[in-house]
Amino acid sequence: MKRRMFVLILATVAFPAAAEDLVQIYRDALVGDPTLAAARATYNATQEVLPQARSGLLPVLSVLGNANKQDFRENLHSDPSTTFTQRFPQYFYTLSASQPLFRMQNWISFDQAKQQIGQSEYVLASAQQDLIVRVAQAYFDVLLAQFTIELTESQKAAVSENLAQAQRNFEVGVATITDTNDAQAKYDQVAAQEISVQNDLDNKIAALRAIIGRTPNQLKRVERSFEPEVPAPNAIEPWIDKALNENYQVRIAQGGLVNSRVRQAIANQDAARQNLEQARRAAQLLAQTSFTGVTSGVAQVKALTQAVKSAQVSYDSTKLGLEVGVRTNLDVLNQQQQVYQTRFNLAQSYYAYIINALKLKQAAGTLSDQDVEKINRDLGG
Repeated sequence: MKRRMFVLILATVAFPAAAEDLVQIYRDALVGDPTLAAARATYNATQEVLPQARSGLLPVLSVLGNANKQDFRENLHSDPSTTFTQRFPQYFYTLSASQPLFRMQNWISFDQAKQQIGQSEYVLASAQQDLIVRVAQAYFDVLLAQFTIELTESQKAAVSENLAQAQRNFEVGVATITDTNDAQAKYDQVAAQEISVQNDLDNKIAALRAIIGRTPNQLKRVERSFEPEVPAPNAIEPWIDKALNENYQVRIAQGGLVNSRVRQAIANQDAARQNLEQARRAAQLLAQTSFTGVTSGVAQVKALTQAVKSAQVSYDSTKLGLEVGVRTNLDVLNQQQQVYQTRFNLAQSYYAYIINALKLKQAAGTLSDQDVEKINRDLGG
């Protein structure tokens, strides 16, 4: 399959050297995220279950000590003034050991403890994978919100210029008041939108702050070409198979099923079977939707890249048409809005592709820190 390079330029402004990239934010999240910290604490606490259960299989040693003394005092008959005194200390030590030959409940507890340890490892690994997705989602949400503000500011400047031009044309009698009113309405709409998008950026930054525990600095943008790739393998069946067998939520549910068998609790066993089936279906759904998101994302980025070029060409033509009198100022404003909307759609599809690629690996149980580092390299970080 021939692959093409798609270039997404989000902004032309220079960013400070102190801008933080995705890896830096992720490393801070590893330390500051309370959800992962709680998972680690639970994991550490669970590690104590095994030695506690093992103690029920080991010999029991006991030491008993006793000490006492007797004082003997007697006056001699021959000499009542003389007293005979003697102390007799006594010490007793008892050492005993017992070893149960076979106690079913102790062995059951020991087996359960081993299963709990294994399950806790899957829970922690699942929390770490979930953190990768949450960090990437929050990171790109902030970038997209910042890009939206930049588009809105550019649109506001362009609309303001069109408004001024419409007012001048009306004053010299080459345009009607309708053109001026249309331009004013567009300007007011963009001004109101500017407030909304700024509020959205504040919310996105707050969401990222909730993960890393601090307000992030300027985030690093896309600095070079990025090539969206189809999944490898490019077929849904292998991904579903891996999701049904290696997804961490599925593994956690299988640990619950084993525990139920050991305890021979029929009701718990049935519940565990249903939990396992639910986990398998959820993993399968995540694999399917993410795979579709990645494959369609490649095509969508390609289509929208061309759409941006076409929208820009159409806008330039509409401006020229206004100058020669075959297009109205409203036509220009509408086409300009189309350019901005298409650029936003391209950025949005670009980030959606990245998130779906991460979720696909999460579904298959293969998502790792190396995936974060690869995305960071692809972004130019």
